[in-house]
Amino acid sequence: MPEQFLSDRLEWINESIKNIQNYITNIKSAQDFNTSSGLMVYDTVLMRPQVIGENIKTIHKHYPVLFDSIDYEVSSIIRFREIISHHYEKLNTEIVLDIYNQYLPKLNAKVEALLNSIK
Repeated sequence: MPEQFLSDRLEWINESIKNIQNYITNIKSAQDFNTSSGLMVYDTVLMRPQVIGENIKTIHKHYPVLFDSIDYEVSSIIRFREIISHHYEKLNTEIVLDIYNQYLPKLNAKVEALLNSIK
């Protein structure tokens, strides 16, 4: 896989992480998703993990070593993407918010380190 292709995918992941983090700034609890504006945020932030999951899945296929240090998080994010795509109606807002608060910062640090290492 060409370096530019890898860099582009990492940038898309990075952009999606930052967008999710920006969108949930005012979401302090899962109940905040139950308001009309909160529901729009919820729907919006569920699209980005699909972008993240697809790109990680592609990178991991060609460069499995890149995500070794956060392998659990990588497989969880890929599975989360699958759940959003196929079982949207069964999602639990508390779990979604927990995923964003616990795993996105770790993934963000890893993606930024990877981006810095290939620039």
